[in-house]
Amino acid sequence: MKKLIPFLLVPIICFSAAPFASADFTTGPTTLQFQNITQTSATVAISVGDDQYTPGIQSRQAIRIKYRAVSSSEGSKPAINGMEKEIPFEYTLDTNPLRPISITGLKSNQKYAVWLGYRAIRQCITDTPCTAIYIKYDMPAFLFSTKLDQSTVPTITKNLSFQAKTPDVLILKKFLVAHGYMTNSASTTFDIPMLVGVIKFQLAQNVTADGVIGSGSRNVINQWLVAQAQQ
Repeated sequence: MKKLIPFLLVPIICFSAAPFASADFTTGPTTLQFQNITQTSATVAISVGDDQYTPGIQSRQAIRIKYRAVSSSEGSKPAINGMEKEIPFEYTLDTNPLRPISITGLKSNQKYAVWLGYRAIRQCITDTPCTAIYIKYDMPAFLFSTKLDQSTVPTITKNLSFQAKTPDVLILKKFLVAHGYMTNSASTTFDIPMLVGVIKFQLAQNVTADGVIGSGSRNVINQWLVAQAQQ
């Protein structure tokens, strides 16, 4: 008769790797939000969704952003080109586990692209099997623009009238040509074509058509110049 060997049943206790059971995760993709945007800085916050980022965030793995200035020629989907700066998110014990990132030293009135990356693992192609840990950036860039420093926009600073020869005349000409009130020319003087253009502009604004750029006309023109600079 075989001898029975007694054994003990040991309860198995499972520990969750996710310390953020009450975290404010959303359904849908993880996104970035841009707050407190100024001429030279912005705050980047993360809204954690239900996607490839969620497991890594629940286990407090590395989450980073890359960012750089982009030009209008790059369109709405700029690509990473190696010129980016990289900053990691820091973890907290709040319901939103990742502390917002403050990025500074930005240029005013400039579009920026920001890419979100997470810790990933891939197999190495070598003689000896191994794995490599890296930050994977697989989302399209998130875009935002800094605010315009209006002090850098050339505006009309003084009243203008016929035969004026100040630098403001060229700023006035830019406005009149852009709106079709006169054709462009090499003249740098408030000449007859410019006078006619100013009168056309004033008639369109239903103000006194005296051909003089006073404070009211200056304000209208300067608002347009600032708006154009922000585009």
